[in-house]
Amino acid sequence: MRLRAFLFAVLTAVTTLAVAAVPSGAAPGAAGPGEVCFWTRPGQMGEGWCYRPGGYAEVPRNLHDNAYSFRSDFNGSVWAIDWTRHGCVFREIRAYELDDNWDWGNKIDGVDSSRPADCQPG
Repeated sequence: MRLRAFLFAVLTAVTTLAVAAVPSGAAPGAAGPGEVCFWTRPGQMGEGWCYRPGGYAEVPRNLHDNAYSFRSDFNGSVWAIDWTRHGCVFREIRAYELDDNWDWGNKIDGVDSSRPADCQPG
């Protein structure tokens, strides 16, 4: 019986440490098959969000104009969109592309799986 209590205590302690080591809102580790993921800091660090192609999606508030790295695991292009006072501009993200220090990340408002006809390259 003591061995069972000891093992239970050890397992509880290890589980508690493992849960405490993962911050709430942790970024995804990598883009899953067919996804394009964005992070708030260079090097695929910080808070993250993944887009699965299939139409337009607004990026979450924490990534709006604040996505400084991305990784695509999608076999096709998607377009990052920046809405401006005069319309919109886009930046193509190609199949399996990644950028750990994305200079366009201070513009992103949304992502689309089809090239926006009314936007200009930007």
